[in-house]
Amino acid sequence: MKRALSCIYPALRATLLPLLLILLISGAAQAALFARTLSAADVWAYPIYYETSYREMIVYPSFADVVENAHLSLAFSVTLLLVCTVLYLHGCDFSGKSSYTLGRLAVDDRMIALLQAGYNALCIALLLLFEAVLCRFLGSWFMGTRFGDAAGNQGLMLSFYLSDFLHSLVPLEEWSRLVRNAVLCMCLGTSASFFSFKQRYSGKIAYSAILAAALAARMFAADMGSFGAGMFLCAMLIMLTAACAIDWNGGGSV
Repeated sequence: MKRALSCIYPALRATLLPLLLILLISGAAQAALFARTLSAADVWAYPIYYETSYREMIVYPSFADVVENAHLSLAFSVTLLLVCTVLYLHGCDFSGKSSYTLGRLAVDDRMIALLQAGYNALCIALLLLFEAVLCRFLGSWFMGTRFGDAAGNQGLMLSFYLSDFLHSLVPLEEWSRLVRNAVLCMCLGTSASFFSFKQRYSGKIAYSAILAAALAARMFAADMGSFGAGMFLCAMLIMLTAACAIDWNGGGSV
């Protein structure tokens, strides 16, 4: 147990502050985008006339509409790429310090890579959790404005069925997307570990790891009910991660 912690501690020390800064800046930026969009949302309102009751009702944009027009999905994709960049670069040996530090650990190099893969996967999972909590907070903010839905929390949860991005964060009953998110965390975490492992021992770049991160960011907010797209992303991430691991001893670059 102590050996495992000794492998995780350098990664935690090197990445904790950059990751926290990324989350802080991303959260503030997304809140600002949301507030700006929400302040202008009244121009989207439109009337509906009911002939049977001879009454007119003003329909305001939903929380899902504001999220989409604020481009929170794009902001999250950028955040995901920045987090992956921090995790990918950790352990890379540009000055010789990483090899020296890791060489002092009484743990096999492959075990270090696997432990760091687990740590990286946990970081990606925490990013998804952070984004879900942030969207929940923004949703509560939305419900407290004059555009709010009288249904309260029930109406807010319904928004997660109306937005592809929100549904990708909190899939609710769509088990295939839950599986996809789990595969995404594990594959990106493993790719990050293999990326630094190969650079440290061969000085070469695992381009398949970079492609995996770009693909995950691009396809995260897939259409709801798109089982095929989710499984395609899973298959591609698994293949790209496997490509990173082909040369386990750090020989060539894939």
